[in-house]
Order: sequence, then C-alpha cells, then structure tokens
Amino acid sequence: MRISLFRILIILFVLFESNIAFSQFYNGSQMNFGKNKIQYNEFFWTYYQFEDFDCYFTKGGKELAIYTAKYANRTVKEFEKKLDFMLDNRIKFVVFNKKSDYFQSNIGYYPEEEFNTGGVTRVIDNKIILYYTGNHEDLNYQIRAGIAQIYIYQMLYGTTLTSVIKNSTLLQLPDWYVSGLISYLSINMNTTIDAKIRDGVLTGKYEKYNKLSGIDAVYAGHSLWYYIIEKYGNTVLPNILYITRSSKNIESGFLFTLGTSFKMLTNEWLEYYNNLYKDEEKANREILNTNIKLPKKHKKADIYNVITNNDATKTAFVFNIYGQYKIYILNEKTNKLKKVIKRGKKSQEETDLSYPVIAWHPLNDILSFVTEEKGKIYINQYNTKNKKNEKIYAHFIDKIIDMSYSSNGKELVMSASKNGQTNIYIFNINSRSIVQVTDDVYDDLTPRFIDNSTKIIFASNRKEDSLSSNNYNNIKISNNNKDIFIYDIVSKKIINLTETENIDETYPCEINKNKYILLSNKNGIYNRYTASLDSTIAFIDTTIHYKYFSDVKPASNYYFNINEQNHSFNSGYITEKIDGQTSTIRKFPLGEVLPKNELILTETNKKNANNDTENEVSQNKNIIIIKPNQQESIDSMRINIDNYLFENEQSEKEIKNVYKQIPNDTSRSNNKDPKLVALSAINPDTFSLPLQKNYYLTFYVNEIISQLNYSYLNSMYQPFNPAPQPIYTNPKLNALFKISISDMLEDYRITGGIKINTNLKGNEYLLSFENLKKRTDKQFVFHRQVIESMYDEYTILKNFTHDFNYILKYPFNKFAAIKNTFTVRNDKYVFASTDWINLNTPNLMTNRLGYKFEYIFDNTFNPMLNIYNGTRYKFFAEVYKSIKEDGNMKLNKNNLIVLGFDFRKYIKISRELIWANRFAASTSAFGDEKLIYYLGGVDNWITPKFDNTNETDKNQNYVYQTLATNMRGFKQNVRNGTNFAVINSELRFPILKYFFQKPIKSDFFKNLQIAAFGDIGSAWTGLSPYDKENSFYKKEYYAKPLRVIVENQREPIVYGYGFGLRSRLLGYFIRADWAWGVDDGVVSKRIFYLTLSLDF
Repeated sequence: MRISLFRILIILFVLFESNIAFSQFYNGSQMNFGKNKIQYNEFFWTYYQFEDFDCYFTKGGKELAIYTAKYANRTVKEFEKKLDFMLDNRIKFVVFNKKSDYFQSNIGYYPEEEFNTGGVTRVIDNKIILYYTGNHEDLNYQIRAGIAQIYIYQMLYGTTLTSVIKNSTLLQLPDWYVSGLISYLSINMNTTIDAKIRDGVLTGKYEKYNKLSGIDAVYAGHSLWYYIIEKYGNTVLPNILYITRSSKNIESGFLFTLGTSFKMLTNEWLEYYNNLYKDEEKANREILNTNIKLPKKHKKADIYNVITNNDATKTAFVFNIYGQYKIYILNEKTNKLKKVIKRGKKSQEETDLSYPVIAWHPLNDILSFVTEEKGKIYINQYNTKNKKNEKIYAHFIDKIIDMSYSSNGKELVMSASKNGQTNIYIFNINSRSIVQVTDDVYDDLTPRFIDNSTKIIFASNRKEDSLSSNNYNNIKISNNNKDIFIYDIVSKKIINLTETENIDETYPCEINKNKYILLSNKNGIYNRYTASLDSTIAFIDTTIHYKYFSDVKPASNYYFNINEQNHSFNSGYITEKIDGQTSTIRKFPLGEVLPKNELILTETNKKNANNDTENEVSQNKNIIIIKPNQQESIDSMRINIDNYLFENEQSEKEIKNVYKQIPNDTSRSNNKDPKLVALSAINPDTFSLPLQKNYYLTFYVNEIISQLNYSYLNSMYQPFNPAPQPIYTNPKLNALFKISISDMLEDYRITGGIKINTNLKGNEYLLSFENLKKRTDKQFVFHRQVIESMYDEYTILKNFTHDFNYILKYPFNKFAAIKNTFTVRNDKYVFASTDWINLNTPNLMTNRLGYKFEYIFDNTFNPMLNIYNGTRYKFFAEVYKSIKEDGNMKLNKNNLIVLGFDFRKYIKISRELIWANRFAASTSAFGDEKLIYYLGGVDNWITPKFDNTNETDKNQNYVYQTLATNMRGFKQNVRNGTNFAVINSELRFPILKYFFQKPIKSDFFKNLQIAAFGDIGSAWTGLSPYDKENSFYKKEYYAKPLRVIVENQREPIVYGYGFGLRSRLLGYFIRADWAWGVDDGVVSKRIFYLTLSLDF
C-alpha cells in the first residue's frame, strides 16, 4: 500500500534538505520554542526601603515610587484589616515609568517550557510590577491588585517553601476564583465593571459560567465575590479562603462558611443580578449601531481614537487586534478604507492600547499620529495626498497620552507624562519647541484648544479651581473622579466648568462659544452632556469681580458607555466609540446630538448602589468666583512631590501642634523619632522618606521542580551503541530535583539540577547561568550524564558524558529569534569488569566541538492546559567535529552534520476544541559521521518497548543515536536510518469543560481531554524511503561460513491511528493512548501508551 500524500512531502523534504537549516531531535518530539523579551534600553535602578516594603525605580521614576509607597502603606493596612491576615514577607514594588519599559522586563519570563508539569512550583516572591500609564487611577488599581494577589496567594498557599510546594500541587484554582477576587479587592465597583457585569448577565453569558475565559471570567468572578460580600458581609471572606486552603476544595470553602452549596450559590447569584438589571433592560434607551465602514474582523478588534478631519470627508481610527495595530482612513466620498501604517505582532498577551494617538491637522490633509518604537516616542505627520510621512523625535517627554491641533495648525496641545506626572504641554510644530502648561501631581487629560486657541479645556482630578497652591502639604491626590477645567493661556487663570463629587467627567469638546459637550457617568453610564458657561458681575469695589456658572444637561441616554468622543469644530461632526458586546463606532452631525427637550436618564445599579452623597450638577453648585488679584501663575502651582498628603492625612501644622503635646520620654521609650510618633498619633499612613539606595544583585528562589519522570535532564544525543543488535537506552523512573534562583529583576538566573536514578547509579547533573539583561541573551550550561547499557550478553558499557554549552540568543521580535550554541563535549566509554576480557579492555574517550544554529518562531498561546492556538516552528543546522587524540588539539577531518525542522500548527475549531498538526523531519546524511534515528513510540513513555529485530545499516559510520517520535501503534525502532520524517495530526477535545455550563470543581475533570490522532512517517538511509540503497530493503543473515542478504519489497512508510485521554492528576499531566499501527498494509495489535508529557 503506497501513501501518495506522504510521498509528496518526502520528495519536498529531499529536494530542500540541502538548502535549509532544520531542527534537532535529542529525545523525540520534545522541543523548546518560546517567546522573547527584547531590551532596547538599559535601566539604572535605585530603591527606597520602608518599614514593610521596598520601592524600586529607575531614572525619572522617583515621584512614582513615593506615590506608590504612600498609597501602598494605606492599602496594606486596609487589606490587613479586611482579610484579618498579616503578611510574613516584605513586599517589593518594581515601578516602571511606562508600559513599554515594563514590556522589556524579564520579570515573570520563563524562556524554557516544562514538558512534565508535575512538581513545578514558581515562587511568588511578594513582587509587584507597576507601570505608569499617565493616569494615577490606573496606578492605584495596579497597586491594589498586586497587594491583593499577594494576600490571596499567601492565604491560600502559605508562606513557607514546603507549604507553597504542597498546596500548589494539590490546590488548583480556576481563573474566575483568583482573578475575580483580585479584581473585586482592587475595585469594589465602578461604571466600567458594572457595565461589563450587566452585559454578561443580560446576554446570558454568565449562565454558561464554565465557558468563560479571559476578561469575561474575571468580571464574572468579580460579580460573584461582590454578591457574596454584599449578602454575607466582609467577615466571611477570610474564612472562605482558610477553609479552601485546608480542604483543598473550592466547594468546601463556600459550603462550610456560607452554609450553602456552590451550585445553590451560583443560582442565587444569577437570580440576584437578573433581578437587579431587569428594569434597566426594559428601560427606553438608545441602542445604536455602527454607521461607518470598518475593516473585516472588526468584531475581534479594539477600535479607538476615532476622529474626523476638518471638512468631514475623512475619518481616521486605530484598529488593534491582539497588539497588532493599523491606522485606517475612511474616505467618506468613495467609502474606501486606506491603511496608513501597520505595526506590532499579534499576541494574546497583555497589549498596549494607548498608542497610536492621532489628530487631524485643521488646514491640510495631514494626519498626525504618535508611535513608540524601541522605547522612543515619535510624532508622525502623514500627508494623505502625497503619502509622505515626516517623523519628529519627541525626546522631551516619556509618553504622549492625547493631543489636538490649534486652529491655525501650528501647535499641538498634549496630555503627556514625564517623571511620573501627567501634565499639559503645548508643542510648536515649526520650531520644535515645547511649553509646559501644568506641573503638578494631578492627572490632566484630554486637552483641546477652544475659543480660537486662546484657551484649553481639559479633564483633571484636581480638587481646586485655582492653580495657586502655596501650602503643598494640603494637596490631595487620591481622588479618581475628574472634573472639567478651562485654562486661559494669556491670563494663566483656571476656572471650573464642572465641580461634582463621585462623578467622573471627561472628553470635553467645544461646540460653540462658551458651549461644550462632555462625557459623564452621573447616571452610572458614561453619557453625553452639554455644558453652557456664563458669567455675571458679582460685586464691584476697586475692581470688578465676576462669578461664573455652568448649566449642565444630559444629551444622550445610551444603554452602553461612550468610551470616547471627538468633535470637528468647523464641520460640526461628532465621532464616538460606544462600548458594548462589540465596539460601536458612529459619526453624525452636531444637530443630532443636541436634544430638543430635556432628557430624563435611566439610573443604573452603579448609580443606585452608591451610598456616598453625590452633589448634583446644578447652577448653584457650579458657580466659581475668580478675583483678578489672585496670583494664579503656572509656576506657583508646582507641587513638592515629597510632601503631598492623601485626603485623610493632616497638615504639617497640625502635626507640629501634636508634637508639642508629646512628653519627651515618649520617643525614648520606643527609640523612635518624636516627629514620627506625632505623625502616627494623627495618621498612621504618614511616614518619612528613607535614604535612596542603589540596587545591588540579591538572589531569591525563583522556581522549584521536584518530580518523578521518565526523561533525561538535558537535551543531547545518546552515543551510538555498536552492539550486534540495536540498543537504545531509555531513561528509567527517576527523581528530578531542580532549583532556580534569580535576582530581583530576574535579569540573572542560576539553575542547578540533579536526576537521581532508583538504583542510585548514573545520576545526572546540570548547572546553568543565564544573563538576560541585554537584548542578546547569554547562557552557560554544564551537564554530566552517565548511561549504562548492555553491549552484549557478557559486556556492560558505561558512557560518561560531560558537555559545556555557550548559548547566544538574539530576538528579532516577541515571537522570532535566532540561537547560536557552541559546545564542547567529552565522552568516556568504560567497560565494566565483568570478566578478565573486559577488565583488560582499555577505556575509550572522544572529544568533540559543536556548533548549532536555530531559527525559532512561536506565536502560540494556551487557552487551557495542553490546548494551544497559533503556530510555532524551528529550523536547525548543527555540525560536530572530533578532536584528535594526540594531544595537539587539532580537529579530525570527519564531521557530523545534522539538519532538521519541526513545524506545528494549532487550529481552533470551536472554543477549546482544536486540531493540532505537526510535520517534522531531519537528516544526518551529509557528513562523514552519522546520527541514527529510531522511529516509533512516544515521548516520556513509562514502559517503553524497543524492537531490536530491525537491524541498522552496518555500512554507516554512526556516532550518535536518538528517537524519532511520535509514531503511535508501534514500538521504538519500527524503522531506522540517517533520515526521518513524520506527520502527526490530533483532535484535542476538553469534553467536560466544553459542555458543562457551571464550574467544574475537580481539576482532573476540568482538564480531561479526548484525543483522536493519526501518525504517518518513516526513517531511512539514502535519498528517500523508496531508494534502493535504503538498508530497510535488505536483511542480512550470517551463519559461518555463509552470509545471505535478502531483499524485500515491503512498504517503508508506516502509519498509526487511535484515541486517547489526557488530564492532570496530582500536578502531573498524564496521557493514555490506545493505538493501532499499519505496517505494509497489515494492522498490528493495539498498543497502550502511558506517558507524562505535554503536547505531541
């Protein structure tokens, strides 16, 4: 029986094998791929050491570190009280100035994949990674989320190393449980989360709770924890976590604490939210659809920064799918889309949606957009007529958050961050000069020129309507809600357009003289409002005093939040993005947005559930009096960042008053500064700034592996055993212990490992050092291995191998890299003294130098364990040269050349159901020395079977041997030779997770997968499996004095098929396969495979 499709693939492999570099197969199909971290900048780190935590920061991040310390100090005390738990270890905050700096970090980066999941523990060293996005509200969330995660992990997994290892193995928690609780503790409830929960409930998504993943699972878990605390009170939370840890069971935590089963709890939870939101569903709301043309697959994309040009003939927007963004321009006349730029690579990992920022030039067809490339900020000016782009390097700031042109197009007003502060800047296009307008700790966002570019309107979380702030100690910065302000560029005065408590307003735009539109969440959903500003004379003495008042009215009653809006002043068109099940993008004339009659908005759960007193937006509230003699210069508003206070902190004057009242012996009794005692007496959040220290390397335990496995510790070829019959030494059951330590920033890693055999003979050792600090990763690896095998029935051969590898890896981007490995290898062959002949047999020794080149690509991601989406492959070339034994360190002429590749494609069929495919091939046919491949079996086979009846080609100069897998349905060595090629195809179906709508309590059943697979392949000598020189066609029989060679006509290609089950048990991922092999048209007896390995 001939397989035509596979013949074609074999022919293609033969045709191209001399022209491309391929992958290497040291031990079957187990092969490391992995993504990359790229370092463009070098950072100099310093830190502050406080009483309970440390804050690490780099140049320009001092203000962020101080802010983090003050906010974290208060948050730790809050969580300590709420969770009734004290942390055992210090917290380490690592603060990056921006998100792109964080993406360069190696923290949390594990370049090597573990194929055996059992006993793998990654130690969380109370480390919290923060980055500044230009918004302190987001920084607050990151701080709270990081602290919440540490509390939860310590409460669930313990603090000692032994308890962490034990509990991480036995306690497997779903994403909604941990991530949902972290989200709840970070933000109790806000407008965005309320909208996401409302959408999940009313669309029925939460009824299929187990099918949720990613951010949907986070918000579902958030809503469940919110419901539990609302109904049962905050005191139940630590009890639930404690019982969950003790029982290693989620259900028990809820049952014994709340007195209700988890099934009943989820039913009550859904009923609660359905009742809560049903009235909102019935309300008469505007539900609108996208009315501009969008690219294909727009439902999977994030679309933002939608803006129309001056005459409303072109609309530009950013189209972002999994981190790969494009800027499109829609020509309204032709209704055609034009792609301006395309940047980035698609990735399921966290993406940066803050770039690119775009703005239309008011007088010309120029689209300006901001990009960040290799850590540098560029302002691009793209001419839509001649398609030319001019780049301006914006070295003067760290990040541009928003921007807009002046009416004459000569200036850009920007919201930009520098040194941990977000302020307003005016950038002159022609002179390339910049003027800083504000300079304080408040977040000044979404600025726009108004009143013929003589004023700036913006949103800010500042509490004063004046720029004057001489008493720095009274500055309050913890407010997350923003008001709208207007700044006069000439007089340098500022007035409030709105002044509201517990209401957030943003995206202001001018529509007429003293008339504006803005977005507000007053009713619990971000809707559009109009605001009119007027003034009147308040009184007259030596000069005229004015009072200003604004009238704010609703202009929309949408069902979903308006995330952003922009207004083209000359054309009168508005663009908006509405957040719903998918993004809705709309463009319409100004007249459509202004209601003829006053709207009555539908109040939402977020509005009704808010227990805080809210000041209504009214004329009386919005009267702001400005006196001409007030000193309101920009310079006077500079804030001493070291001395600002939170809302609940007291002024220095109050502290001094208390200090005077403290007896002298109070401070001496506890050896503390009397001033600090006074600070604590008023407010325990207050603390002094310690000495700034340089960061020096300190190593911590990073990863611990303690497991049973059936594989070797390091990837390397096994020396060829020249016994009369083929022999391959499979690893037996062994205990593997490996520990990795790294510095705090994880730039340097040291790994040591030992594999202990059950007979305590032939132990294996590994020592590795990695330097990941710069773009080129460097690694040094030393490895020692002992393999004992039978040469014949009288001879035991021991092989001692020592190899040293120097590895250089250079990443091109997140997914692609090249790797160069330089190897020195020593093999010593010792004949055990089983008799006088072996006792007198001299030991043998060989030394070799090797070089390996790899090109690696990996853009896969894991929706769940052993389920992948995406593509990964590796091309490989390797050469070995032996060293002469005369002591002159000269190289022999003989060489071993190995070429190969491994290509894997994972296709999503439906949710977690995937079709996994692999095509792999390799050859060693070009060198004087050869590598033999034994085809058959699977990786990490617990009870491997080797077929030693299939002889090897005695005419080949074999020096190494390895396995070629997967080929299920056969023993190892169903075929052998200097070449091999296999195709593996497998359907992976997590059946219970796919069909069950409620959460699955058991980790085993949650990860239970059914697989149906087929394998096809061959190993051969010669040009192809059908080459007459292929030793497979010849079988030699020898009986003195005759030697008989028999030629056969069997099919060299074999294939197998079958089914299997996979799941995780006690931390180990176990695969059970039942397979039938087909050899020369004959179906063999079924073979059972039990393995401990991920993927193929």
